[in-house]
Amino acid sequence: MTGEITNINNSWKPKKTLRLQGITDNTAQTLLEHCLSEGYRDIYLQSNDYIRGKLGTNYVLISSETITHKELIELAEQISSKGQVNQVALGKSSGGRKIISLKENQNKVRSFRYSISQISQGLSKGLDIAIRPIAEFAPTVKDVGLEKQFVNHVKNIWKGLVLIIGATGEGKTSTLAALIREVLETPSNKRILEFARPPEFDYSNLEIHPSNSICHHEIFESQSSGGDLVSYDEANAMAMRKGADWFAIGEMTEPESFRSAIVLANTGHIVSSTLHANSVSAGFARVYRMFPSDERDEVLYGLINEGEIFASQKLVDRAGGGLIAIREFLINTADSKRRLKQCTSLSSIIETVENIMFEQGTTFKQRAFSLLNSGQITKETYDKFMISI
Repeated sequence: MTGEITNINNSWKPKKTLRLQGITDNTAQTLLEHCLSEGYRDIYLQSNDYIRGKLGTNYVLISSETITHKELIELAEQISSKGQVNQVALGKSSGGRKIISLKENQNKVRSFRYSISQISQGLSKGLDIAIRPIAEFAPTVKDVGLEKQFVNHVKNIWKGLVLIIGATGEGKTSTLAALIREVLETPSNKRILEFARPPEFDYSNLEIHPSNSICHHEIFESQSSGGDLVSYDEANAMAMRKGADWFAIGEMTEPESFRSAIVLANTGHIVSSTLHANSVSAGFARVYRMFPSDERDEVLYGLINEGEIFASQKLVDRAGGGLIAIREFLINTADSKRRLKQCTSLSSIIETVENIMFEQGTTFKQRAFSLLNSGQITKETYDKFMISI
């Protein structure tokens, strides 16, 4: 470790910085336990830089000194599976799940999701690592502030697509986890199959109602990191043979995953997943542009026809501490589907989506104003949010 902090404004320092004297066999364990105890949402490591983290919506420095490239390679080898660092050096990003037993209680384990890639630093190469602690328990719908009309609509459907949209780190997966927990803990008669890379929540510690069950499948990050299924394509191929009611897919990033989701929803299943975009209407545009021009109309029709609820959210500071999601959502009723099917262009679909959400009282602006009036966010947070959308 080199380059101790001397002249950085204190607002960028956490209350407790971590001082690491070189890399030992226990450095990864020490770092990960420190981040758990201090409540970091994410941890970021980069060659020749400070170790950084995300507390709430703020980025802060975790370490008091920078970490060299050589030291980061040693640390990466402690965090990752055997051979992954060598793969990264060949230009292949890699990731997976790191599990540790806590020093104070060896019977208690915690999991972390990590992603490693090679970066350029001038004429040299470096590493960049992002680590996210996986929560011990799935949140409740109350924890994530999930609206009653949203929850009730999902609990009353027997097929269709439930899509949560947002940027990285905006709590999309937590929202879906809360929804799944709500279904599992109440009489719902649902068999849920989850496919994720890796699963971010453990539902085995819940009081699952006897009418429900959930089965996890971890998709390989790489051959060296292991898992249950080698790809999402493999998951899709076996899904129809499993007699499930609900397929929970970690995220949809490729055209094939959307095609599969629409097919599964059309054959009498609920399909839930996440998508990276900044709003519900932007989600429609993202899916549209993902496909070749000769397939776009068919895909949009399937999305409109099979979609049941589309939501997008952004995390902001909650009044009094913590985070809260400002969430817009479209409940895709029979009338909504009829109106969207009449649209003749992507721009008209986007306009119609915005109009329907306004009529339903579920736009970003309307939800933010409601949270302001109920005292859950401050005027400063409200004003900052309104500028951002």
